[in-house]
Amino acid sequence: MPRIRSLKPEFFRSPDTASVDFPVRIFYQALWCWADDRGIGETNLNGLLGFAFADEDGFSAQDLRRFCADCARAFGVVFYTVRGRHYYAIPSWEKHQKLERRSERFKHPAPDDPDAVPDQRIYSCADSAPICADSAPDTPRKIGAGTGEQGNRGTGEDDDDSPTEVTHQSADPAAANVVVVETGTRPPKRHPSAAAKTVVRQTLGHAGYPRRTIERLAVQVEQLARDGHPDTVIRQALTAWDTRPDCTRPEYLATVLSDVIKASRASPAVNGHRLQGADLRAAENEALKHQLRQRQQRELP
Repeated sequence: MPRIRSLKPEFFRSPDTASVDFPVRIFYQALWCWADDRGIGETNLNGLLGFAFADEDGFSAQDLRRFCADCARAFGVVFYTVRGRHYYAIPSWEKHQKLERRSERFKHPAPDDPDAVPDQRIYSCADSAPICADSAPDTPRKIGAGTGEQGNRGTGEDDDDSPTEVTHQSADPAAANVVVVETGTRPPKRHPSAAAKTVVRQTLGHAGYPRRTIERLAVQVEQLARDGHPDTVIRQALTAWDTRPDCTRPEYLATVLSDVIKASRASPAVNGHRLQGADLRAAENEALKHQLRQRQQRELP
């Protein structure tokens, strides 16, 4: 059963917190509430998905695997498996919590259990981006409890509503070595290239979108480029997507591009003829420049 936790102000100023995406910060706080009074919880991805993002349909269990990997890297959370069941532990919990405990209520095994091995579902990434370059080790590695520099302090039991305080802790290098083996039937998550992300950032500028949105847009940009659409038209579609309030998801970019092409073909040129070939591309380029100038004017103080 989730517990009440309160948050320290230091959490928001921590470099560890700044190193992860906003959804990961929410998910990390959910891990504190999901854990028992030893800082140990069961890594039920579907259960955590419904708990942490109850009103959000844009995340999947695969996203939560990445969030877990980011929490292991940035906050030192340890993810492990004991006799086929999946758990996580917050290493600095013992150091920073003051709890009145009833030992018989603790049903989850600790990371130092003799049968504990790294949770092979969880990615270990070099950074917070969802691109994992590591591979699984040949043999499972035993894991320990880990350490953390800063945590929380409070009181509470399983059925007690007394608040406890939650904050961050530094990453445990041992926990950061946990790697992933994909065993499910879900197709692998698509990762955009650096070039595609550059196109998005150059076109949208400092629009304030989360990194996850930029990456999803970059996936669409890469697909449109593979389909043979010109770079200028793709950039124009990005600009149109940014200004249309009805486009709430990056996956709508292909539809917006179709609208851009239709609008360009419907625009008459000199003598009333529709633009074709090089003339059409030149007109599209000019339209893009015009929209970019409008964007720059809006961004001026």
